[in-house]
Amino acid sequence: SLSQSLCNRFFLSTQISFSYSSSLRLESSVVEVHNLLQKDKYTLHVHDHCVLSLKFAPDGKWFVTTGKDNLLSLWKMPFGLGVFQQKETSSVLSCDISADQKYVVTGSGDLKATVYEMVYQS
Repeated sequence: SLSQSLCNRFFLSTQISFSYSSSLRLESSVVEVHNLLQKDKYTLHVHDHCVLSLKFAPDGKWFVTTGKDNLLSLWKMPFGLGVFQQKETSSVLSCDISADQKYVVTGSGDLKATVYEMVYQS
């Protein structure tokens, strides 16, 4: 399936396919950012394994990805500049961002929730 989100004039997509056959591997670790106005495309390669979740910040200026590689990554729009990475102890299955953008929470395969406080520097 194709997971898609709209953010202002940018389109973010990641191919996430799950296979029940161990011989067929359709999962993707690639995140693509498409500029709808200029037809630009940026490919982000930070995850070693399948991207499992993606969440935009409420202001649309940054987003978070998580994956099977135990990695939480924070990206700045519009070009996908890598801002922060944190390795967790298990696959990071989900993420969310608080409405005030002060916290990122993740849920991982070892049944643990982790809360990250976002500290902004001028």
